[in-house]
Amino acid sequence: MKTLYLVRHAHAENKSSRTDFFRNLDDEGKAEVLRTAEIFKSKKILPQLIISSNAQRTMQTARIIAATINYPADKIFADERLYTADEAQCLEVIHDVDNSIDSLMITGHNPTVSGFAHALTGNFSENMPTSSCVTIRFETDQWSTITWRKGKVVDFIESVVS
Repeated sequence: MKTLYLVRHAHAENKSSRTDFFRNLDDEGKAEVLRTAEIFKSKKILPQLIISSNAQRTMQTARIIAATINYPADKIFADERLYTADEAQCLEVIHDVDNSIDSLMITGHNPTVSGFAHALTGNFSENMPTSSCVTIRFETDQWSTITWRKGKVVDFIESVVS
């Protein structure tokens, strides 16, 4: 069985503040992702591998999650394909994961993350808010066999910052 955690990056600074790729998390985003990471910690979610878009805000999101759940930050893999990926390219990313990994977290961007979750499950219809995570399970032992509509949503986490 394979488990995929799809995370949308946390809230980022205004688009006019710098080029899109280099946008940082703002204070709201840092609080959001910290809350999400605390939920991961309480649920004992510890992926064996974290792959993130190489954009600034997604890497910051992945690093905050990693620090909170005691995942080594130097083991986060930045994959440039995820920055501009569509659903098919996201599928290629997971197909490339070594089969010794049973739990994988991907940190990416909307609308792709929401669309990818829907394509993998056929029934996930949420527009994922910033710093949310959908957990999808697959009845397979090989990442390369994962295809559309074969996943089952087992959890959805939304960060709520007061």
